[in-house]
Amino acid sequence: MARNIALLKDKIEQTRERAYQIRLSLNSGERGLCKRSYISPVTPSPVNTFHITYRPLQRVSDAVVLVSKTKGRRTQASEYVAVEIRDQRVVVHWDIGADKKMITNSHPMNYIPSNDRVTWYHIDILRIGNAVNLTVALKESYDGGFKPRGAPVSVFVGNSKDSSSIFNTIPGETTIDVGTDEATSSEIGLITHKFNGIVGGLRIDGTPLPLWSFESTTGECEGATAPPKTSQRGYLFRDGFAEVSMSVSERTMSAITVVFNAFSPNGLLYFRGSEKSSDFVAIYLNDGRVVFKINLGGGSSAELASQNIYNDGKEHTVKAIRTGSEMYLQVDSDADRFNTVITGENTALNIDNEQHYVAGVPMTLNKEVFSDYSINWNGFIGCILTVKPSQVGELDLDHPEQSQGKSEGCSFSNRSTDKIIGFPKPGYLIAKGISIDNSSTFSFSFRTREENGTLIYQSSKLQKVSKRDVESDGKGYMAFYLFRGYLVLHFGKDASSRKEVVTFRSTHPYNDGQVHAVFMSRNGKTISVYVDDKEIGESQTLSDESSVGTSSGLLVLGGFSDDLKPPNDEIPISSFFIGCISDVLLNLQPVSLTPEKHNAQVGMCSKDENHKMSPMDDPIDGDGHNGHRKSSKLSFEAMNRNYYEVSTQSSHLVMNRDGEEEQNQGEKTCETSIGSLRGAVRYGLSKSSHSRINFEAPYPNITDFTIKLSLQTESSNGMIWVWANYKNYTRYIFLDLIDGFATLEIKGHKQPKILKHLGRRLNDGQWHDVMIEKKNRSLKLRIDSLEAVEMNDCPTPKVMKKRVYVGGVISRHRRQFGLTTPGFDGCIRDFEMNNKIYEHLDDPSTSKNVMPCAKACKLKRSSILKKKRGAPNRKSNQN
Repeated sequence: MARNIALLKDKIEQTRERAYQIRLSLNSGERGLCKRSYISPVTPSPVNTFHITYRPLQRVSDAVVLVSKTKGRRTQASEYVAVEIRDQRVVVHWDIGADKKMITNSHPMNYIPSNDRVTWYHIDILRIGNAVNLTVALKESYDGGFKPRGAPVSVFVGNSKDSSSIFNTIPGETTIDVGTDEATSSEIGLITHKFNGIVGGLRIDGTPLPLWSFESTTGECEGATAPPKTSQRGYLFRDGFAEVSMSVSERTMSAITVVFNAFSPNGLLYFRGSEKSSDFVAIYLNDGRVVFKINLGGGSSAELASQNIYNDGKEHTVKAIRTGSEMYLQVDSDADRFNTVITGENTALNIDNEQHYVAGVPMTLNKEVFSDYSINWNGFIGCILTVKPSQVGELDLDHPEQSQGKSEGCSFSNRSTDKIIGFPKPGYLIAKGISIDNSSTFSFSFRTREENGTLIYQSSKLQKVSKRDVESDGKGYMAFYLFRGYLVLHFGKDASSRKEVVTFRSTHPYNDGQVHAVFMSRNGKTISVYVDDKEIGESQTLSDESSVGTSSGLLVLGGFSDDLKPPNDEIPISSFFIGCISDVLLNLQPVSLTPEKHNAQVGMCSKDENHKMSPMDDPIDGDGHNGHRKSSKLSFEAMNRNYYEVSTQSSHLVMNRDGEEEQNQGEKTCETSIGSLRGAVRYGLSKSSHSRINFEAPYPNITDFTIKLSLQTESSNGMIWVWANYKNYTRYIFLDLIDGFATLEIKGHKQPKILKHLGRRLNDGQWHDVMIEKKNRSLKLRIDSLEAVEMNDCPTPKVMKKRVYVGGVISRHRRQFGLTTPGFDGCIRDFEMNNKIYEHLDDPSTSKNVMPCAKACKLKRSSILKKKRGAPNRKSNQN
C-alpha cells in the first residue's frame, strides 16, 4: 500500500510538471472575465523581481496584469504589489507596510498585430526595500533570445532605505493573481479589476510561473500562441530524472560521455540496464567522486572511481569507455584517468530495452534487481548538459518519455540556483566571505522547527591572512544562530571585550515552521536588526567603524564541518541547523553561495519542508502591531560576556549567575496519558537504576542484530543500553544520550569509535523511536523518521552474549571501571531485539530501582542529582 501511494504521488508530480511545460499564453478574451490565481513563489525578502511578457488586445483596454496581496491580520496589515495597464501605460502600485506608493512608466503600450508572433512587451519590476525600478521595453525574438525594438524606458520611485523593507508574503498561501476582484481593486486604487490582454510569461524572483498549472481559474480564460522559446543549454535537475528512449547497438566496445555540473555529493548521472538479466552500466556520484560501474552477467563486473571530487558546481566531462574486458574512466583531463580489467568471461551487455535514465530513475524501475551493486539512484542536484551513450548519437533531453524535477537552463550564475539552501539533515555550506563596512545591509530568510541551530557565521579567526592583507583588515565576526527558537546575533571586533561587540536577542521564538526574514543594517557606528520588519530591541553602537569580514574569508551556513571549529566565545553553540536558508543579500544584492565545501541541498529545500503553514496571529515581536516587548521570556543573566553556555534542558531549568541549574518554582510535569505509557518503565530513581535482560539459546550474534526501543526524557546525558564483556569492559557497545543526542560508542581491540545522530535532540520530554541495525561492519542508527546515520567500518567486539543492560548498569561496574556517564533518567518502552519484544523490564528479579511510568515523568530529585554528577564522558572517551 505504501509503495502504491508513493507511485501515485510520483505520477501526480510528473503530471504537474507536464502542465508546467505547456507552451500556451494566457488570453483574457474580449469580455475580460478571465481571472487566474497561482501560488506565489515569493518568500519574505527585501528584494523581489517580477518579469512579465505581455501583449494588449486590439482595443488596448485598461487591465490588471498582476496582483500579489497578503491577508491582513491582527498584528500585521495587508501588503501588496500590483501591476496594471492604465491609459496605455504600465503602472505599479505597492505597499509593504510603510505607505501606498505608485509609479508610472511613460513607454506607450500599443496593439501588436496577431500575425506578429515574435514581438512582445517586456515589463521588469525590481523592488528594493520600499523602492521600485520599473522598466518597459518592446522586444522581438532574435537568434534564440530577444532584442529591443526601440529604447527601453526605466523609472525609479521610493526610498530603498525605509524602515519597512520586507514584503511579508506567506509561502503556500499568498497568491499571484492575473485579474482581481472589485474590492481588492478599490482598496489598492486600480482603475479596473478586469484582466485584458495576453500574458505570455511570468517569472517571479527568477522562478518561471507555469501559466497552465494554477490554483484557481474562471472558465473564460483562453489559450494563445506563446512567445518564441529562448535557447537554453542543458537541464537543471533537483533530485529528479529523465527517461529517454534511444536505440543503441550492443558492442564489445562502447564510449559514454556525460557533461555535467553538480552541487550534490551523491546522485545518478547515467544508467542503462535490464531488469531481467540484471546487466547494466551506470555512472554516478559517490561522496563527490565519479563512479563508473558495469555488470555483464556471469560474474563479469567491475567499477572505477575518480581520484578527485567534482560536486563543485563547475562543468566537468566524464568519459566512460569499455573495450572488451577492459574499462576506462576519465574525468576532464588525463590527470584523473584510470582503467581496470572486467572479471569473468562475458564481454557484452545483455539489455532488452532502449531506455536510458539521466540524473535518476522513476519509482517504477525495479531497483531490487541491482541491489547488490550499491548504486546511488537519487539525490543528484545539478545540471546535465549532454549525454552521449555511444559515439554516434546524443540523448534528446528536450523530449523525454517521462521526467521529474527537471527544468530548462544550466546557468549556475543564475540567482535561482543558489537562492535557497536546504538542510534536511545536519550539514553545512561554506562559501566565500563578505565584507560589511560602516554603510551596509545584510539580510537572509530562514525556516525551521528546531530550537537550536547555526544560521550564518563569519570570523576573521577562520580567515587565511595573506601577505597583502593588513592585520586589521576585516577583523571581527558575525554570528547569527537560534537558541531555544530565539534569534541571537553577535557582531563586532573582539569577543573578549564587551565594548567591541553588540548582541541582539529576540523576545519571540521563530522555530514555528514559517519563513522569517532577518535584516541587519549598519550605518556608521549604529547597528539595527529587524525580523519580518519588526525591530529586535533597540539600535546599538560600536566604537569601531572599520569593516568586518573580507572576501578572502569564509561564510558558514547551517553548521560546521569537522575541520572547522569556531571559537566558543564568538558563537557558543555548534548545533546544526535543520531547515531552509534563502535570499542571502549584502547591500540588497544576492550573495553568491557557490560552495567551496558543502553537505547540503543547493538550489532546493526538502519536499518534506514544503508544508502550507497557517501564519500565527500572535505579534512577531511585541504586544501589538507597533509594540515591542523589552524583556525576554528567557533568563539572560548569565550572558555578561557577550555569549552564554547552552543548556538543552527543558524550560523549567534556568541558569543562575554561577552557571548552575536551578529548579523553577513552578516545576512542570510531563502530562502524558496513562494509555500511552502502557509497558513503559521509569529509570533514574537512583544511580544504580537499571534492567537486565538475560538471553536464552540461541544467543544473539554481535555481528548481526537489530534493536528497537522508544524513550522519553528531559535529561541531556544518560546510559540507554549496554552490551559488554562485563569482567573488565575492554570490549563493548554503548547506546548513550550525550548532550541530548543519541550516541553509539563501540570498542573492539582498537580505540573506541563513535556514531552520533545529530538530527534531533531527544531530551525534549517527547517520545522518540530509536533503531540500531548492525550487519557485519555496517552499523546504522535511526531516530524517528529521520534519515539514518551509518558507520561502515564498525568493529565487532567480543561481548557476553547472554546479557545486556537497559537504563544503566550495576553500581559495582560503575565504581570498578570508572563509568561516569549517569544512568538514564526517563522512560523506556517497547524494547525489541531481533524482532523479539522484551516486556516486564520492571521485573524485580532482573531490575533495580525502576517503576512503571506515571504521569509525572520528571521527578524533583533529577535536578539535584545533576548537580552531583560529573561530566558525561567515559575514560575511553578521553582517548
